[in-house]
Amino acid sequence: MKTTYNNITRLCFSIVSCALLNACNKKDDFLNVKPDQSLIIASSLNDVKSILLNENLFNVNDPAMGTISDGDLYVTSDVWTNSIISNTERNTYIWARDIYQGSNEVNQDWNVMYQQIYSTNTVLEGLAKINTVNQNAYNEVKGIALFFRSAAFYNIVQTFALPYDPATASSDPGIPLKLTTNLTEPVKRASVKDCYDQIISDLQTAAGSLPDNASERTTPNKTAANAMLSRIYLAIGDYTNAMKYATAALSVNNTLIDFNTLTPGSSSLSSDFLPEDILHLTMRNTDVLNRRKGIVDSTLYRLYTTNDLRKTAYFIVVTGAIRFRGSYDQYGSKFSGLATDELYLNRAECYARAGNTQQALNDLNNLLIKRWKTGTLVGSFSILIPMLITLHR
Repeated sequence: MKTTYNNITRLCFSIVSCALLNACNKKDDFLNVKPDQSLIIASSLNDVKSILLNENLFNVNDPAMGTISDGDLYVTSDVWTNSIISNTERNTYIWARDIYQGSNEVNQDWNVMYQQIYSTNTVLEGLAKINTVNQNAYNEVKGIALFFRSAAFYNIVQTFALPYDPATASSDPGIPLKLTTNLTEPVKRASVKDCYDQIISDLQTAAGSLPDNASERTTPNKTAANAMLSRIYLAIGDYTNAMKYATAALSVNNTLIDFNTLTPGSSSLSSDFLPEDILHLTMRNTDVLNRRKGIVDSTLYRLYTTNDLRKTAYFIVVTGAIRFRGSYDQYGSKFSGLATDELYLNRAECYARAGNTQQALNDLNNLLIKRWKTGTLVGSFSILIPMLITLHR
């Protein structure tokens, strides 16, 4: 889904307002002691880190327009008529040429990402003014800020710009690359190539700054940075680097949950974080993606065989309609974070494209054996290799 949003003035006002007024979900001591949050000035390492621990801003608001438009779920005419409130969501769903139709509706997929970017730029500028004797702690805060900034840029360029094409990326218009908190500097669209160069540069620096482990599943660590690099390199067709970073992440965390041990709930796979979950992120809530409104196509459902546990783990039939319940989020929001199963698929595709069929099969089998009823996964899956290349991502 591609469109353009030009109201920079309203964007900047929205960024500042949200960045200053959002309270931190995990560690809000710094923000709560300020008598006037509009006058917040970060003056210590803990101050700037507190900005990044705002889960309500950074962890639950990934863009949903791409998923709405890709047809994973469909809605009935009754839901379309009576339950979809957002005009932008309606037009995204049907791939309308003008998704706004002259309305003043705020596009949250755009606004929230730039709110994240403003907040991370605030942190990075604050870090430049802080003297610290704890270099490791300093590096971690810098790495978290760069991770979230690059992830926000990636989410926006994937939603609002053309796909990466090596032949035209240098001239294709991308998105504004806002790298400071200065609201008066001129803002223009960078090229798609410059956008991805900035995203990858931020992430590589983050990977070198972040610790191997984080205290919270909602906080980026080095494995998350490497996993994100694998995702992005796969998106731009750089399969050598996609494999490299998938392998780097899997060398630290290659855990896969055995679906034979799962007891899914009505709206999620588990009531807690799954072991596969590297960094927990979810998409913003929408009507089309609401599990009570969006329906899974029966053709897709029938592709899963009886012994494939994903059929009953991911889906549940309610009054004749197939609903999705396979989220990694314990509250049922649509998971958009990073997990080890994605890395196995990334690397399998990269192996397959390089002609390393056996290595690709090894990764597929390592994943699938955890998804099928014990003892039922037999035979060769070489037939899946061309399908994997065609369908994955």
